[in-house]
Amino acid sequence: MAMLMHCAKNPAGLIAEVGVFHGGFTGILSDNFLDTKIYAYDTFEGMPESCWKDGEPHHIGEFKPEIDVVKMLNNRKNVVVRKGIFPESIGDETGFWMVHLDVDFYLSTLNSLKVLKDRMAKGGAIFLDDWDWPT
Repeated sequence: MAMLMHCAKNPAGLIAEVGVFHGGFTGILSDNFLDTKIYAYDTFEGMPESCWKDGEPHHIGEFKPEIDVVKMLNNRKNVVVRKGIFPESIGDETGFWMVHLDVDFYLSTLNSLKVLKDRMAKGGAIFLDDWDWPT
């Protein structure tokens, strides 16, 4: 497995992945940042139809059974799973130095950014997976 980053010491703070899907990238983060708490936020069953807009992807039928993904992530000592619609599922976590935001929906992205901007560590970064999607 390729290393994401090589640092003498990881930056202080937390990592978040919002939109975990099958958990693969959360696993890579977990393997590469062993001393960092990683929060994994997802519904683990797709977004409800009330969140869909015409033309937006919704991954119907593409999810692994929730129990498989959550079990795999919960077996990692540095991962905390938060099930539910983000940002309602966020607790009092703050101080993120890295966020991978992959929620597929415009409104979900906007709402996530509004909440996360005030919870970032100084110099932290938010990576938008769906930056250039037309929807």
